[in-house]
Amino acid sequence: MTTFEIPLPSIPSRFTIVLNGRDLVMQTQYRDTLEGSWLLDIKDNRTGEDIVCGIPLIPDVDLLEQYGTVIAGQLILTTPTGDPPGFYDIGPGGARLFYVVN
Repeated sequence: MTTFEIPLPSIPSRFTIVLNGRDLVMQTQYRDTLEGSWLLDIKDNRTGEDIVCGIPLIPDVDLLEQYGTVIAGQLILTTPTGDPPGFYDIGPGGARLFYVVN
């Protein structure tokens, strides 16, 4: 099993990344709701096609599990408290996102 950290900017952002040989665009956004929620969208960087949109960034679960084999591997978010991150809780010193490949 190999684990890579995906650096999360501390503000809503859009960035490109290559995971398991696949060129992707990831976008984080925050929805200011009563519950508060960071969301992740993943697109194919070559075609612009949406792969998965609106994944809630919930800690300590495989964020890709319910999407089957759309993207090989697992995405795991960790937070210092184990709680979902608030607006100021991602990025350096906060929530961390890991890509795990078997």
